[in-house]
Amino acid sequence: MSMCIGHVQCSPVTNHGNEVFGDLYANAIKYAQENPETLEAILTFDKAIIEGDIIMPSDRNAVDAVWPAVKGNVSVAFVIHPDLVYMTDRMLKAMDMVSEHACVSFHKLSTEPDYMLFYPSKGCASYVGYQGGEQKLYIGPMCNVGNVAHEILHALGFHHEHTRLDRNEHIQVIENNIQTGKHNNFNMKDGETFGIPYDTTSIMHYGGRYFSINGLPTIKLLKQSSKMGQRTHLTPQDMKRIRGLYQCGLYGL
Repeated sequence: MSMCIGHVQCSPVTNHGNEVFGDLYANAIKYAQENPETLEAILTFDKAIIEGDIIMPSDRNAVDAVWPAVKGNVSVAFVIHPDLVYMTDRMLKAMDMVSEHACVSFHKLSTEPDYMLFYPSKGCASYVGYQGGEQKLYIGPMCNVGNVAHEILHALGFHHEHTRLDRNEHIQVIENNIQTGKHNNFNMKDGETFGIPYDTTSIMHYGGRYFSINGLPTIKLLKQSSKMGQRTHLTPQDMKRIRGLYQCGLYGL
């Protein structure tokens, strides 16, 4: 028997007693709770996933993947899978978090051909941008309100903040601490920034130990800042990006 998840090394669980198993299990659970957006990439083998929670294809610029407006309004239909009914409150709060200060709203599916389906999974994952038809957002039991909001923003068309071309002015990626085979999750990519400054506190930014092989940081801040990679709220810059992408003005509705 062996265990490997997150930064926990893959190793056999021997007969040295419950202490060894307990440490491995505790570390695995701790990693899963702190980094649910990486679980799909670590545990799932039936989907092509990059950056932990982005389901391929994701090589399109955000501005080419917006949800269509109906009579000038962008309101995205959604469905919650029956197996996720117990998490309904989390998903409703996440949608409220996104729509409260932006020009995108959400409503229960009626007859719309395009909609988001919150679908049960191990971790948190989403496509980037509008795909058309039924579009799944994968939600696991450890995904909190902020994690779900993060995935909704992916679905609306946003990539991770740490992949911006100007990221090296603000963070240092520590290659030696990244899990083998996971370095591509830290690649930079070109994309629309709307002239909005880099935001280490964005809800779309990686945390400091994502895909760590040894529990040490994979990303360090170059300047003093608030907590990097928080999942509690949208920052003012996050709100401006939504307004910019959905053409309702950077500074107001």
